[in-house]
Amino acid sequence: QKYTKPEFGEKERTIEVREEKSLEVSIVSVSGSQPVIFSLRGAPREMSVNNETLLWEKPIAGQYSITLLASNLLGVDSQAINLTVGPCYYPELAAQGLVMDQWEKKGLW
Repeated sequence: QKYTKPEFGEKERTIEVREEKSLEVSIVSVSGSQPVIFSLRGAPREMSVNNETLLWEKPIAGQYSITLLASNLLGVDSQAINLTVGPCYYPELAAQGLVMDQWEKKGLW
C-alpha cells in the first residue's frame, strides 16, 4: 500500500450563506492516507472543523478569508476559503427603509 500526503482537489473554494443559518459545510475532495486531521487558520474563533465538516453555529455578517489545512504524517495541504455571510432580514431595518435589495445594491450582499 502506498502512503500519500493529503491533497485537496480544489485549492480555492467560495461559500455564501446568510447570517440567520448555521454554517455546516462538508469538506470535499481531499485525498491522502488516513488519518487526515483538519485545522483552520484565520477563521473566526467560533468556527471549527469536526468530522470533515466546517461548522459555525452563529455566523456573523461579513467577508472572511480562511485557510483550511489537511495534514497527516506525510505532509500538509491547504485550501483557501472565501466565505461571505450575508445579513439576515430584520423588521427594524425594513422600518428604516433598508431592505435586502438595498444591501445588494450597496455591495453588502
